[in-house]
Amino acid sequence: MSVFKRKTIKHRRNKKRKRPFKRLPVKPELLAPAGNHDSFYAAMENGADAVYCSPAILNARAYGKNFSIGEIGQLTETAHSRGRKIFIALNSLMKEAEIPQAVRLLAAMEEMGVDALIIQDLGVWRICRKYFPGLRLHASTLMTIHNSAGVQAAERMGFSRVVLARELTLKEIASITRTCQAELEVFIHGAMCFTMSGMCLFSSYFGGRSSTRGRCVQPCRRRYTWKGRPGTFFSMDDLCGLETVPELARLGITSLKIEGRLKPADYVAAVTRAYRMIIDADLNSYQHVLEKAQQILQKAMGRPASTGYFLSENPRSAISPTRTANTGQYMGRISGGQNGWLHLAGPGSIDPGDMLRVVKAEKDLQFSSRCLEVKRRRKQSSFKLERIPLEAGRRLSGALVFKTSSAEKVDNKSQRRPAGDSMGQKWKMPARAQKKADEITRKVSGGRKAGRRHKKKTGRPEIYLKLSSADDLRILGKLDVKAVILELSPKNIRSIARRLPKSLSREKIIWSLSQVLFQKGLGETAKQVDMLMRQGFRNFQVSNLSHLTLFWQNRQGRRASLYGSYEMNILNSQAIKAAKSLGVSICHFSIETDISNMHEALSACGERALFSVFGFIPLFTSRLRHRIYDSKVPVTSTRGEKYLWKGCGDTGRLFAKAPFSALDLQEELLEAGAEKWILDFSRLPGNSRIPPRLPPNLKTLSSKFRGRSFNLKGKLQ
Repeated sequence: MSVFKRKTIKHRRNKKRKRPFKRLPVKPELLAPAGNHDSFYAAMENGADAVYCSPAILNARAYGKNFSIGEIGQLTETAHSRGRKIFIALNSLMKEAEIPQAVRLLAAMEEMGVDALIIQDLGVWRICRKYFPGLRLHASTLMTIHNSAGVQAAERMGFSRVVLARELTLKEIASITRTCQAELEVFIHGAMCFTMSGMCLFSSYFGGRSSTRGRCVQPCRRRYTWKGRPGTFFSMDDLCGLETVPELARLGITSLKIEGRLKPADYVAAVTRAYRMIIDADLNSYQHVLEKAQQILQKAMGRPASTGYFLSENPRSAISPTRTANTGQYMGRISGGQNGWLHLAGPGSIDPGDMLRVVKAEKDLQFSSRCLEVKRRRKQSSFKLERIPLEAGRRLSGALVFKTSSAEKVDNKSQRRPAGDSMGQKWKMPARAQKKADEITRKVSGGRKAGRRHKKKTGRPEIYLKLSSADDLRILGKLDVKAVILELSPKNIRSIARRLPKSLSREKIIWSLSQVLFQKGLGETAKQVDMLMRQGFRNFQVSNLSHLTLFWQNRQGRRASLYGSYEMNILNSQAIKAAKSLGVSICHFSIETDISNMHEALSACGERALFSVFGFIPLFTSRLRHRIYDSKVPVTSTRGEKYLWKGCGDTGRLFAKAPFSALDLQEELLEAGAEKWILDFSRLPGNSRIPPRLPPNLKTLSSKFRGRSFNLKGKLQ
């Protein structure tokens, strides 16, 4: 008897279903990561049905080893010869200059017959659908699809599978499965981001290393001080959904995904084996198998684990600020050392060949090294490391030691290529595929001329003012604005219905939909949109695929004008064309961009774009709202940088103390093609207050509202 017929989650018990599920409970696919050849074989040998890996470009793990095109061809042949699938993660945002590389990569993926591509960028989606229609597409979790409307949008766009956001409860996932036909994939194990999938700007804002482009420096794992106490306030525990597997299978989830393209082979082996066991377990042996699988996971050297958001929309136990944010099994503390030997005091047992991480949090010091030798004594053991960085010096006394990889492989099962299993000749791209790539590159370039400039716009840019409350319309003063963007809320709808200011008509109001719109609020938002359109409002700002579904549906023949938001992550000309084909009239260029990239992209498609030139930018947007988070007290980094927390309905956000401002770059922005400017006063953290009146000219605005220029003057990595 299959374990998947057993109800294991309490909130599902003794409740009548409103309607039957469309899917039957079947064994879900087990999808494992591969960041190198050893990890690939670890996944194969330990029961993965499919493996996902990445090329050296366009993936969200840019700092990993990754694979060449030729190596991916070899892996594809090997996986298919074993009856397994291989998915390629091209889930990074694409800059304009990277389009030719992307086209060549897509031509190769089509030629070698990979089973699917996991993508985030709308530009990559457009190129695939227009020029490589045979490629099967999976919507990455970085597309922030967190409700049924988002899944329906992806279905309409031709995605065969959607990787749901990691911030959903089982109840919300169940609601989505009832209304959608696309295959659904969920992360079941591995590292968790503090911010919602695809919405982190912290790493990019303070160094140009974009998390949406796979270059995150993980500021969420660092130590901060809040209310006088130090801690890792934004470091989530790892996800372990082992006990939720039967319920997810019963809901009809197609694939269970293990995170870890940067993890070593023994980690991949242990985690894959544990989940293979629980998926294959029958009802009679389920409890015994579960206990054995849990024991295997304890050897996987991850962080402390929790069930993430599966059982609660605010899992406060998923974060422990007093605990170190590092991965690995705790071995003990360095009590001293001499002549290259370090003395270890603690419960752990170290063997030669183990990979260790040494951490001294109060000094902001950490490094990894392999253990060379071990001397065991009664009360303590001593060990030598392969390397100790010069900057560590003699400061290691008191440092914590974690084992991140064991010299002894899990259950001694091979994680390397089995004897006689040849990967064959290195795959080479055929001439026909290269020719096709060259032809498509010429088409998507659209006759682009190197160094072509937009004609400088005479006069001034069009100004759009974004506000959170209709009561703030008083700040308009004598500033000439093209339109006002208001957050969509019942209070604002009532305020505008009672009295529309004389200076504004319905045509000059744009209603902005919240990017985070969980399942429970979806129906109410749809009703609000319907009501506003019946009242004659036609302009709306959208920032998520789920918003598009609300306007694709029949609205009694009424048509809306859709304005983009920077959260749509448009970073290239193909993404602009894609957004327009989906119904977005005026696109907003990504706020992460550098001016050079924006100029190239807008020149290539001949478009003029919206661009936010002032505002407080959420660095983190999280569903987690821990009791220790205090909006009245700034968060301070080890470098003395201050940040401000603000609760915003179902989410919380972390802001830099200083706002973003590009008001002093008027000529550069106009020349690049950003001629529609948004002044955003809708998000004011801490003690920030909206000004009583806005000055009537740009020069005064520029001097009054200063801030950081993000990556505009630098280079987005």
